[in-house]
Amino acid sequence: MKPIFFFRLSKYQDWLIDYIKDTDKYPERIHFIEPASRRNEVLGFLENNKLEDLCISRPSARLSWGIPLPFSQKHVTYVWFDALVNYISAVGHFDAQNVYRSNWWIKM
Repeated sequence: MKPIFFFRLSKYQDWLIDYIKDTDKYPERIHFIEPASRRNEVLGFLENNKLEDLCISRPSARLSWGIPLPFSQKHVTYVWFDALVNYISAVGHFDAQNVYRSNWWIKM
């Protein structure tokens, strides 16, 4: 079997739970998940399920139309992974302090 690359989503599960829950120190995080009615649902899912690593590549010999990976010329990525990045990058940016900024999420 040819090697494929994974995003180690499982590595960030505890960090993500802590990030969502830490609203005492960072009160703005209460709006991290919108609508607010989904916050407990997301936390429940994260606390009761193990996140699995996400495959982000395919051998270019099998998938010629994918986006070449900069670290492996023999592999490509495809819309299922790059779309995740595009969704968030299309509506915002990271500032000089590496804080994500977006007017898209401002409450009306």
